Amino acid sequence: MAPRDPVKSARRVLEILERFEAEKRPLGVSEIAQVLGYPLSSTSMLLNTLARLGYLNLDPASRKFAPTMSVAMLGDWIVSGDEGRSRVKGVIDDARRLTGLTAVLSTRNGIDVQYVYVLRAPESNFRSRSPGAGTLRPILRSSPGIALMAELDDRQIALIVRRVRATRGEDVALDVVMDEVDKCRRQGYAWDAGRVYADVGSVAVRLPVDDVFGKALVLGVAGAASRITADHARIAGTLRRLIARRLTRRQPVTRAPARST
Repeated sequence: MAPRDPVKSARRVLEILERFEAEKRPLGVSEIAQVLGYPLSSTSMLLNTLARLGYLNLDPASRKFAPTMSVAMLGDWIVSGDEGRSRVKGVIDDARRLTGLTAVLSTRNGIDVQYVYVLRAPESNFRSRSPGAGTLRPILRSSPGIALMAELDDRQIALIVRRVRATRGEDVALDVVMDEVDKCRRQGYAWDAGRVYADVGSVAVRLPVDDVFGKALVLGVAGAASRITADHARIAGTLRRLIARRLTRRQPVTRAPARST
């Protein structure tokens, strides 16, 4: 049974995060439960809760968890850490500063886009939605989703569309999705206005770095739909130049050091 004591639960969450820091590699439920001496059921509950909140990634193939960029950046304001994390954090900071829009780091979670890190603009209609780490957005209707699908092959995209139709009952036309994906492939960015919320739009660009599982990361900025509609090309140009300056290699941003044999 899951622990009812909130102090015990909080302590276990911190001990789990500390275990990832000590091991510097993805870990499974049973590994963590055994090392920390927790019941398997409560360990599974805590790990899956942290994953839903955006603090852990779950790799479906290995069933192992690893911290997301959201965890890596929690203490970034105190002292710079790993070079990759610091560079990505700097890009997100600059994206917000240069555009005046809310900056969002996203990745794919099944048939959704999941926010990994959100840096809100001081004044934003996006703020009223209170998005944070762990927030899910529909992959077919959001610019980060289109940017993430742009590097998939057409067969994989068709499979995502079929899954959305089957699980959510959405009447999604594959040719419409492919038009958006092809446009992103040509232009190097995706944008949307009013597809998720009527008054909110966003622009998204693929980052040349991946997370620890090799999952793609996308930088997006969001704000008033009217501004995105009018300025998406200029905003995308700003993001692409920023990324080219600060991030040049596609590599995991939190890769564990090689183990000696």
